[in-house]
Amino acid sequence: MATLYALQLARRRLQPDLVTVGADGAMADFARLLISASDDGFATIADTGFTNIVFAWVPPELRPLDLGSLSEADRSRLHRLAPRVKARMQSEGTALLGFQPVHGLNTFRLLVMNPTVGPHDVEAVLDHIARYSAEDWAQSA
Repeated sequence: MATLYALQLARRRLQPDLVTVGADGAMADFARLLISASDDGFATIADTGFTNIVFAWVPPELRPLDLGSLSEADRSRLHRLAPRVKARMQSEGTALLGFQPVHGLNTFRLLVMNPTVGPHDVEAVLDHIARYSAEDWAQSA
């Protein structure tokens, strides 16, 4: 829940500054800002730029994320998380996003290219990822 609270605070601070909606990268930048303001609830794994965001959800006990110090058990649990969350979001019709292994960890890959995507859409996707990830993490313990 701390991640969701941090995202809500970030929205209040950042959203008024992002009035341009479109495929010019503004919403991808908004997603990056929310990820960086998430109190380590999300971690950018690769700085890919423009409309492509590669990141991971981070369980509270692993914050801040340090890939080099993860135990094999935690790395394995975290590695299985993105495909399961992606499948759940896709089956429920919530969102279609990808996942991809980067630095040996399955990460979320969010592409924001549709010109009708707005701040609310980006917030909703990140909220769902945080909620579904937390639920899956708790069940896999």
